[in-house]
Amino acid sequence: MNRAFYEMMYEYYSTQILFGHLKFGEKLPSIEHLCYKFQVAPQTARNTLYKLRNNGFIEISAGKKATVIYKSTNEEIKSYINNYYLKRVDSITDINEIAPSMINPILKKGYKYLEKEDMNILYNTILNTDPRDTYLSFTMGSAILEKLGNKLAMNLFNKIILFYKFPYFDGINYNFYSFMEDNDINVQDRKNYKDAIDNILKSCKNHKTDEFLKNYFIFEDILLEDIQKYIKYPNDKSKISNEQIPFIWNIYRDRPQKCYSVAEKIIGEIFYGTYKINSYLPSFKKMEEKYNVSFSTIRRTINLLGTLGIVKTIPRKGTKVSIENIDLDNFNNKVINKNIKLGYESLEILKLNALEMNELIFSKFSNDDFDNIKKKIISLDNKKSLDIIFAYLSSIILFSKSKFIKMVYTRYFALILWLYPINIIYEEKETIDINHILKILDKKDSNAFSNIMIKLLENVQDITKSVLQKKE
Repeated sequence: MNRAFYEMMYEYYSTQILFGHLKFGEKLPSIEHLCYKFQVAPQTARNTLYKLRNNGFIEISAGKKATVIYKSTNEEIKSYINNYYLKRVDSITDINEIAPSMINPILKKGYKYLEKEDMNILYNTILNTDPRDTYLSFTMGSAILEKLGNKLAMNLFNKIILFYKFPYFDGINYNFYSFMEDNDINVQDRKNYKDAIDNILKSCKNHKTDEFLKNYFIFEDILLEDIQKYIKYPNDKSKISNEQIPFIWNIYRDRPQKCYSVAEKIIGEIFYGTYKINSYLPSFKKMEEKYNVSFSTIRRTINLLGTLGIVKTIPRKGTKVSIENIDLDNFNNKVINKNIKLGYESLEILKLNALEMNELIFSKFSNDDFDNIKKKIISLDNKKSLDIIFAYLSSIILFSKSKFIKMVYTRYFALILWLYPINIIYEEKETIDINHILKILDKKDSNAFSNIMIKLLENVQDITKSVLQKKE
């Protein structure tokens, strides 16, 4: 089962019901139609329906289409929509500003791999989807990212879409409306929306990938503007919830999330010297308290780090930070290899959107922020490519005002930490000119800095790729 599409399908239909577009007594599409619309296997579609049934949204009868059994009044629908978006206004406004610079460069890379068959599938899917249906954003974006093969980029894209939910713009604000009776989504907006989709259909039909990407970006710009209008701040500021819900980017599920998160924290503390080479980690009991997890999670984490080769358990003494056991064979471990691949994909994302994101980030940095970045780089004990990448990522996390950027770059940082053991055992062929980097930071030249970062990212990618290839 494709879990990403399963999650997306469930959120899509539960939202359509909770937001009042699908009402009591109405039918969901057939299994066959669901498979076609979402490009999933029949079992994934069935599992989605089972979850909707188990959560009280639909009724399933043999040989019939699923029926909505969830009841709600117009006031309850309005209350639910308000409650969801008013608690996320700040986060969505933040994402609206940042996401195009973060995601569009990745799409510009991925669309080049679209083939005629992909364009035909997109044409038929879009043609048979209501143009007011914001799921189209996921349909087109995921088709491009699927071709790129970067699972982390796809995961981030999915999580952003899920955070927005699926507002349904029907023009007259009858089934769908927010806290404003008139949310400024006018007839001209709807015409622009329809024109963009018509142009997308033409480009798909004619297999013009360049035109498809151009019109997809136009579609996305209109969509983001409409979403901002749809959930705009009400005139009465007292209606805005004080408890704003942030965008959270979790990649793993439940128990693995805890184990990997603790592992990443410990690797980070080793990297920064909190736990020095040849020193001992705290006792399991103390680590339970420090990281707020169970004993079994700590045990699994230490076993994992032992396999990675950066700690060594010594009977009756404890867990020693040690790099003497780092060996390429250690990376045959399925979990370690998976996380190394995610670290590699983080590097790829950072490389693809370096120019756009650094231009945006530099424009927000103060003179003090630039000075602090330079201090971080100068103070590094080692000045390999990965060390400088970490210094820059940690600066972004520390100094950026955007909570969305902080969240996403914290995740990149954590995943790239899995590459740290590789960084220890490999020597780089070229010496990095630190003074040149510092001079560029003095000039606040985002393009020149991005080009250097791209080179550093490629250095680490080349080393990581050699490890992954040896594993295979």
